[in-house]
Formats: sequence, structure tokens, C-alpha cells
Amino acid sequence: MNYNEAVAGHLKKIYAKNSDLENQNNKISIIKNIYQELDEIYLPQYHKKIKSEKFKTLYDFADYEEMGGLLYLRQENMYVSDIIQLSFKSYYPNIIVHMASHGLIDKISDMYCYLVQNREDINSYLSDEERKLFNILINYKFGILWKEYPSSGFKITSFSRFLLNEIIKMDKLNDIVYIDTDTIYCYNNINFINKIENFLDDMFDFEIIEPKRFLFIAKKKYVEFENKLGIAKIKGYAISPLYKNKNILNMAYSMYGGELSFIDFFKSRKNFSNLFTQAKIKLDRNKKLNRILNI
Repeated sequence: MNYNEAVAGHLKKIYAKNSDLENQNNKISIIKNIYQELDEIYLPQYHKKIKSEKFKTLYDFADYEEMGGLLYLRQENMYVSDIIQLSFKSYYPNIIVHMASHGLIDKISDMYCYLVQNREDINSYLSDEERKLFNILINYKFGILWKEYPSSGFKITSFSRFLLNEIIKMDKLNDIVYIDTDTIYCYNNINFINKIENFLDDMFDFEIIEPKRFLFIAKKKYVEFENKLGIAKIKGYAISPLYKNKNILNMAYSMYGGELSFIDFFKSRKNFSNLFTQAKIKLDRNKKLNRILNI
């Protein structure tokens, strides 16, 4: 049995005792106790994998001391196509490990760093439900740091904003359209993607999500279209869960006779409840008609 498999065995035991963690009111307290339990596990001599020697001092990002994740939108009411999403994996956990490795923040155990840097292999020994618990343990560290050690949380978000602002500075051809904390929306330009990879120096792994079309209304408000005709997602609008069904979204889309007509309609309104009500009525009517025809 290798060490990652042994760690996974401990996580399985922890899951057996805390399988309903997501429903607990005192979740933070339970997670802190689990951290203590994990820190007591024997860890062989461990050399942190410091992927990047860049940004080793606070001076590297001192000008970016602002709270919270970065939101950037190049232009409001912008309809764009061939947009990929660069979605960083374990964004804040990897920043925490990087900063802890260079002594920029403390209160981070070697075991936590080990879990983050070996997350993928450890996950391979866990069931889907056990992975959910493992992901909670990894991702909640940032929130706990922010609550109990605000200065560390402040440094982490400052470092995050620094990285993303530096990437924006590199964007000489306006490839970046939108950034929301750990995801960059940009044109499918391999040269620019390579520049981002070289700049980050293997500090992060990221997933590239296939090109799609978007209507960016404002920060946190956009429509994501399917590769073929139709809507994949509407973000940032108070739409009843009843109307978030994909069939209803696409019926609303089809009622306007094409993407550009739908976009003009969407940009001109703040309340869409009537649109989706009409779409649901039409969808229900079509279903009823189909049932009749099938009889």
C-alpha cells in the first residue's frame, strides 16, 4: 500500500463518521476537528513541491491589496463567440500552498499542503461520496483562514488579484472578455493561452472548456449559449428555479426566431418572468399535443 492509499484509508474512516457533514449546522467546527485529526497522521519526510520560484515575497504583489476575488468585464452588453473558459483547479487551495511554501502565510500544516498537492491521486482511491467530503476539507480552508486569521485571508486574495491583473496586462490583443475569480473567459487563441501558462509557471492546473457563445450583460450577468442553437445557462438573474429547466430556456429562445432577436430582447429587459411563463405554457401545450398524437 502506498502512502496516498493509506491517507485515503484515513479519509474513508473520517467519512464514515461524518457522512452527513453538509447538513450539519456546526460544519466549520467539525471540519476544524477533522483537520486536527489529519494533522496527527504520520507524514514521512515531505518536501513540498514548490512549482514556481516566482512571487516569493510580499513585495511582488504589494500594490494589489484589495479584498475579494477579481471581477473584470471588458465591455457591457457584449455578444461574443469562440470563447473558451480557463477554469483553474483548486484555485485558492493552490494559492494557499504556494504562499505557505514561501513563508508568506502561516497556520498551514504540511499535511494540508500534501493533501492539496496529491489531491488527484488520493481521489482515485475514494468513492464519489467520499470525494465530496475530501473536497469540502480542501476548499473550506480558505474560508476558515479568512474568518480566524483575516490578515492571511487578505494576503491570499491580494495575491489572487495580483496574478489576474498581471494576466490582464499581458493581454495586448483584447483576448480576455471576462474574469470571475478563478475562471478566465477569453478568445480561443492558443498563443495567448501559452503566454498564460508560461506566466503561471505550473503554479496551477487549469481545465479548458470548449468554445461557446456568450452575451455578457454586466459583471455576474450573462447568457451562455449552446454550441448548437439554444441556451446553456443564464447567470445573475432572479429567475425562478421552475424556469431554469433547459427545455423552458430553449423554448423562450426559439420564440424570438433566432439568436440575435433573442439577444436584443434580453438586453432590453430586467424582468423575464413573463417570457419564461409564456415559454412554459407553450412547452406544456406542445407536450399535451404530443401525448394526444401518440395515442
